[in-house]
Amino acid sequence: LSQSDCAYIKSLLQFFPEMEDSNDFGRLATLAVCVKSTLLLNDPEIIEYVTTDEIMYEKVCAVLEYDPELRGKANHRWFFREQAKFRTVVKMEDEELVSCIHRLFRVTYLRDTVL
Repeated sequence: LSQSDCAYIKSLLQFFPEMEDSNDFGRLATLAVCVKSTLLLNDPEIIEYVTTDEIMYEKVCAVLEYDPELRGKANHRWFFREQAKFRTVVKMEDEELVSCIHRLFRVTYLRDTVL
């Protein structure tokens, strides 16, 4: 699944916008289960791929909002856009360090909240 630059995840995520626009909750739930199962394999390449790119991470979280194991629809996208803000006490000039902090936050949120 992690071979070919995570093509499996990419192909699953390409169906999401159409399903969400058509309010096809059955297919959205199935898609969420497929993505969640793939992430629960704990393949480091897949986790790295999903958490490194902010846009990809938001897409994955958007799909997982429709997880059928939840009582209601989650609001992960709203949380990232409106609530989660990166703040520092001291100016951090090392962009690689800041990127690593963002990736660590995404992995932790994915592990503790989304999955």
